[in-house]
Amino acid sequence: MRHTRSGSLVRSTRLFRSYPEAVERARVLAVGSLVLVALLALSGARPYDRVTWALEALPIYVCIFAHAIVLMVGGAYKGSIDAG
Repeated sequence: MRHTRSGSLVRSTRLFRSYPEAVERARVLAVGSLVLVALLALSGARPYDRVTWALEALPIYVCIFAHAIVLMVGGAYKGSIDAG
């Protein structure tokens, strides 16, 4: 599956070959995401009060996830909007 209709897979392959720091950044983000999910699971494994834990921890993670989506979508359209 090297070629797609839009060519996005081909472009992403070229990006990683051209910019080795992009590979390192992707690796760091993946490890960081796994650590955060592991910490969430660990904190929710045996909380003192599960309802209190859910009311404290889950909204934080939901807000962080929603904010990350906003940043990613905004970053995708950053160069396509004419400022003039």
